[in-house]
Amino acid sequence: MGHKTAIKVKIEPYCEEDRESYEEFLSKRPEATIYHTLLWKKVIDTSFNYKSIYLVTKDIKNKIHAIFPLYCVKTLLGCRLESIPFSIYGGAIGDKEFIEKMIKKAIQLKEELNCNCILVKQPSSNLDTEFKKNAFIKHENRLNQYINIEKPELLWKQIKKSNRNAIRQGLKNELKLERVNKNPNIEEFYRLDLMTRKRTGFLPPPIILYKKMWEILHPKGYLELFNIKYNSKTIASALFLLFNKKIICACATSDTQNLKLRPNNLLLWKVLEWAYENNYETLDLGMTLIDGEGLIFFKKSFNTNDTLYGHQYYPDSVISFENTAVNKLGRISIKLIPIGLMKYAGPYLTSKFG
Repeated sequence: MGHKTAIKVKIEPYCEEDRESYEEFLSKRPEATIYHTLLWKKVIDTSFNYKSIYLVTKDIKNKIHAIFPLYCVKTLLGCRLESIPFSIYGGAIGDKEFIEKMIKKAIQLKEELNCNCILVKQPSSNLDTEFKKNAFIKHENRLNQYINIEKPELLWKQIKKSNRNAIRQGLKNELKLERVNKNPNIEEFYRLDLMTRKRTGFLPPPIILYKKMWEILHPKGYLELFNIKYNSKTIASALFLLFNKKIICACATSDTQNLKLRPNNLLLWKVLEWAYENNYETLDLGMTLIDGEGLIFFKKSFNTNDTLYGHQYYPDSVISFENTAVNKLGRISIKLIPIGLMKYAGPYLTSKFG
């Protein structure tokens, strides 16, 4: 039997000459997400002052076989390499034979940049061995929940009865879905986001992130904004990222005072109907910390498929910040911050503590 000839490759940072090969590579990898695209790179690069190092594995013909997007993120807690900040997913994708070499290169970069640790939001569990062999530790403290999109009449029968009643209640309350095509009111969306994050105890990103998402992604067909209106007022909104027949709910917001009208249930149901009409295959509801029982229950009411999802950390002595008493105390404190102060203090604290 013949032996497979080893491909000679080199690992180096992405440059503009790699664009065509990079985009061709992504188009052929089913595990690629919107967060791996160069458009998302532009969103992060223009929203934050982070140093980006997108590692690519190329052969002698400059064909890309693997990628590993990384950012050097500096905060008051120190410096870290992260794949990818302000993203649900990230990590390395490509042929396994090249991934371990890229992981070793990332560790080398950590030392060169004097970073304290590496954080990788790696959704692909079949690479766990490659990370573990290189002294990474996986903290599985999140739940990923997604819906396989089918005909609405089939989905309707699968969701919980209490959820069907909530959707009917939303319709009875004359809530209306609005798909935003131009001139979005990002300030209004951000106001709802602040209210939601105060309610759940999470710091908000700066508003420029949402502005850049709309400016860069929407014209290319990679982002949709849906609102729920009540008496002409927006009481719930959600941003959805679109890529490879998959939809990711990037951010869902709602007015605390109108939750009893059940706008979130109706919004998600209407988006499922829209997704089916537009031939999407899955709706990914993102990740939820496993202590978020209320949010997990809400997502489960749509008959989600649930899997544990963990981040990879290097070195393996790193403690996940979410598991610390400091984080739990911080989330309690966030719930006590007035909205007016949250608008300014939230993004500042996010930039300083990451």
